[in-house]
Amino acid sequence: MLVSTNPYVALAALATPFVTRVFGNDQGYVTTALQVVPSLPAHALLSAADDLKASRAWHALEAATETWRARLPQERGAWFSWLTELPPADLSALLALCAALTLSAMPGQGDARELQLISAAVGLDMADWWEPTAEGFLSHVSKAQIVQALKEARTDPSEDGVSNMKKDVLVVKAASRLAGKRWLPAPLRRLPG
Repeated sequence: MLVSTNPYVALAALATPFVTRVFGNDQGYVTTALQVVPSLPAHALLSAADDLKASRAWHALEAATETWRARLPQERGAWFSWLTELPPADLSALLALCAALTLSAMPGQGDARELQLISAAVGLDMADWWEPTAEGFLSHVSKAQIVQALKEARTDPSEDGVSNMKKDVLVVKAASRLAGKRWLPAPLRRLPG
């Protein structure tokens, strides 16, 4: 009952399983008094997008994670007490990072409408964080999809005979033509709120 009347302790208690999961360096089940079980979707994301570690988003999240890791006490048993002593803005920022690292937008792993609302609330535009590359995207889709991408990005695929090129040549050409165009495949386009 007393936790329900002390929002700050409740927030620290809520942060504890997230901090333990994100910074605990173990892949096992996280046990805390609060019955919240966060999971990290990074492994699923890495298997679906082999160029993820090269993305701006990955680097930004890694930098933020390392900054917080350096601030955490060495002993996990001290984390809850440390969390209760953080300034409210810091605790909120840490919880926001943990929430971001446990958020999954993988198909079938979350409520699509909720993801749309979250994306709209933060003003997410994936073109700020992702760009099609030869290695990470274009080599994994069909020639027809590459030509369609070029059309959508308003680069004329008939120019230079792009639509008649062998796929490996087309992939390289398309990567250079799509660079900086902010083109996104349908699943990454900004979703209406």
